[in-house]
Amino acid sequence: MPETPNGDTPHHSATAPFPPFLCTRLPSLFPPQSREDHQQVIKDRRANRKLFLAAHQDNANCIGRLEDLLLAMNLKNKSGAQPARAETGRFDLQKFCTSDGPMYRGPFQETKLFLRWIHGVQKFFETRDVSNTADKIKILGNLIAKTNLQLFYANESAGFLNRSWEEFKARLFEFSLPSNWRSGLQQQVCKLDMSPTETFLEYSTRDCTLQSLFNFDVTNNSKLGDLQLAQFLVYGLPDSLQDWINEHQLLETVPFAYGPFEKQANTSFLALQRPTKTPAAFRPTSRALPSLSHDEFIWQVHSYLDLQGLCHFCKKHCGSVAGACPGPLNRAHINIPSTFQAPPKPPNYNAPRAWNRPTAAPGKPTHAPAGCPTTRAASVAGIADVTPLEAQVAAIREDARWGSYFNSEGCFPNLDPAAVAALEELNEQLLANEIVKAKQADLAV
Repeated sequence: MPETPNGDTPHHSATAPFPPFLCTRLPSLFPPQSREDHQQVIKDRRANRKLFLAAHQDNANCIGRLEDLLLAMNLKNKSGAQPARAETGRFDLQKFCTSDGPMYRGPFQETKLFLRWIHGVQKFFETRDVSNTADKIKILGNLIAKTNLQLFYANESAGFLNRSWEEFKARLFEFSLPSNWRSGLQQQVCKLDMSPTETFLEYSTRDCTLQSLFNFDVTNNSKLGDLQLAQFLVYGLPDSLQDWINEHQLLETVPFAYGPFEKQANTSFLALQRPTKTPAAFRPTSRALPSLSHDEFIWQVHSYLDLQGLCHFCKKHCGSVAGACPGPLNRAHINIPSTFQAPPKPPNYNAPRAWNRPTAAPGKPTHAPAGCPTTRAASVAGIADVTPLEAQVAAIREDARWGSYFNSEGCFPNLDPAAVAALEELNEQLLANEIVKAKQADLAV
């Protein structure tokens, strides 16, 4: 690039006020003194420019060295070990999330709700691994939504930051719970009562909840044990279930375990709660029985037994003469069809002989007409020993006993407590018989 007579290029010279051709062509425009001043100004500006460029270069060099130093320091910090936490067990509370913690919204001095909340708070601390007392107290302040409890926290929490968590919790319990809150829970446990619409498992769960609340932060000597809880639980059960538990001595097990006790008691409860209604398929049709006198009732029974060839005493085909049946006397209910009509009783009626077994010739009717003498003699004995009222009562009881043993679910027996006890005794006897047989077999060998 061409240079000016003064040595500057036209693009980088900031000190030439006029183009070079004007200075060469019009030298007479400036007086001599003015030209000297102008040249001095140009020299000063050139010197200042050189100083500015030197200072700028020095600044650029310093900035480069600083960048190199910062980069070296950063690499050294990354390669070194990470700085440890200032204090073991502490958390950065600004980054700690408390939104998923349990919130307490009252009401004030409500024992069950407060104990459930403080129990949830301690579980929250355990799952988040919060062990420092100051952190626990500060986090707890974010889990309180009740106004009066917030005021208590604002006034007294700062004084417990350097003390133990147990001391702060004791003061919190003193403010938030009634003075006799354990006695109130113990009274509720002692007055347990099972409602008619409640199942056994619901009742047991309610009792176990009271036990867990009562045993919160209590020593082993003062805890409410499982055996005591089971005893109070039994006092509130229905009488039938209490009798079953006492009969099977479920509370006498050593060592006592609440789980097996609950399972056995619930099984008995379900067995006792089964419906006792007789299914329609097995329910006898109810019909209005005609009012019969004593003699008419006996004659109706006799005529039906004669028609079937049955003994009046044992109600079987025993072949005995009247009054000679060895027995035993059968008081069971006799199912007389509704279509049976007793014929008039002959004035000279004698009880016929019972059949040995029911026989009939091919092609001939099995029974003679009702009221007529049969081909075989039959006798009766003992019918006069039972009054019609006793026979009716026995028949009703027999129908009720057998009719209630079945339900609509596949004719499965619906057992009452007495039947359950009888079956258990039968099982025990069968087991004892098997043991005796095994011992006899061992002795024989």
